[in-house]
Amino acid sequence: MVHRARQRLVEQRTATVNRIRGLLAEIGVVLPPKTATFGAAPPRRWGNCRA
Repeated sequence: MVHRARQRLVEQRTATVNRIRGLLAEIGVVLPPKTATFGAAPPRRWGNCRA
């Protein structure tokens, strides 16, 4: 039961990161395709973004 709950959380996190990555790609911000690097990437790369 715990395994299924954890798996669901991982799936939701991956889906959320993919949605955010897709939205950012529309404005020209390209992030690496790993969920683990997503948390570290935004502060360095968002400085050049304009909305």
